[in-house]
Amino acid sequence: DLVGHEPVARPGGPPHRRRAAPAWERLTLMAKPDRLADKVATVTGAAGGIGRAICLRLAKEGAAVLVTGQHLERAEAVAAELLREPGSRAAATICDVRDPASVAAAVRQAKETWGGLDLVVNNAGVMTFKPLEEISDEAEAT
Repeated sequence: DLVGHEPVARPGGPPHRRRAAPAWERLTLMAKPDRLADKVATVTGAAGGIGRAICLRLAKEGAAVLVTGQHLERAEAVAAELLREPGSRAAATICDVRDPASVAAAVRQAKETWGGLDLVVNNAGVMTFKPLEEISDEAEAT
C-alpha cells in the first residue's frame, strides 16, 4: 500500500512514504439522493432508535419506505417525519414480527401501495430464552 507515494522527509530521520488512508476512512456516510428511487423498502421495529434512523437514510436515498412497528402511532409519526421532505414516499402500519399473518399483511400493504417490495430491513428484536431446538413459530407468537 506504499507504492506510488512520494517520500516525506521526517525531521531528524530518513524519508518515509506516506500511507494511503484506510478504506474505512475513505468511505462516505453521506446519502446519495435517488440511488434507491425505484425501490420500495420496509423496516421492522422502525418506530424509534435504529429503525427510525434506517428509515430516514432509505428515504434520503429515494426509497419508498413502509414504517412498521407494534405501535401504529409511533410508526405513523416516523412516516410523517419522512413525508416532510419533498418527494418522499412513506406509509406506516402495525407489524408484529412474531406473527406470520401480521408480516404477510405488511408485505401486502407495500405491494398494494407501491406495486412491490424490494428491500426488507429486519430490525425488530424478539427475545427468547430457550434453546434453539425448542423454538417454534406457534410458541413464539404467544
